[in-house]
Amino acid sequence: MAVAIVLLGATVAAARIAVGAHWPSDVLAGAGVGLLSGLAGAWMSLRWRFWQRREAHAVMALIVLSCGVILARIDLGYPLARPLQVVLAAVGVAAAAVALWRLWASRSAPAPPPG
Repeated sequence: MAVAIVLLGATVAAARIAVGAHWPSDVLAGAGVGLLSGLAGAWMSLRWRFWQRREAHAVMALIVLSCGVILARIDLGYPLARPLQVVLAAVGVAAAAVALWRLWASRSAPAPPPG
């Protein structure tokens, strides 16, 4: 799967250069920043286990929900990309809503009062 993702990324990068949308140096810099960001994220997730806590799941879901709402409302200036923008925003909002619903539904019942 990782090989397929790398090949897809390389194909998109080559296409961006071929159509003149980016210089090769831009593509290489973007790939380098993306690789370093991924490695840093993987290292941080192994070092700090914050993401395993319920609170972290809720925070991340709220961030995705906020980004989805903002993406749906913002005008990027590319009218042909608007349908894709709305679909991506809807997917983000739906995924965040499902995550928040699951967190809410799986909450533990309160303990009975002592006595």
